[in-house]
Amino acid sequence: MKVFLILLALFSSFMFASDSIEGHDPTEPLSWTKPVAKKKVVTKKRHYFPSLQAISCSGTNDCYAVLDDKSMKKGDKVSGYTLLAIREDSVSIGRSGKTWQLSLFSQNIKN
Repeated sequence: MKVFLILLALFSSFMFASDSIEGHDPTEPLSWTKPVAKKKVVTKKRHYFPSLQAISCSGTNDCYAVLDDKSMKKGDKVSGYTLLAIREDSVSIGRSGKTWQLSLFSQNIKN
């Protein structure tokens, strides 16, 4: 009977030990715990403004603008922006109900 109790105790301790190490990497340190997963930080994507390189207007009021090395007319799209208006020295572009003005020349001219 004593032998039976000893075998039962050994067998039950073996079962509990096998449950606690199941899925455990035998090569990792005993004090090691899995790191907590960090939440991914979502950053707002910056919108890229196209670069205005040239404006050409003919006598018949047909104006073309060169944006990002592409010749465009009013209504064309570039980088997600719509070309709204072309003037002699600037263009207006729009996206999501907002408008921006791109100039050929800097507003601050220094001598």
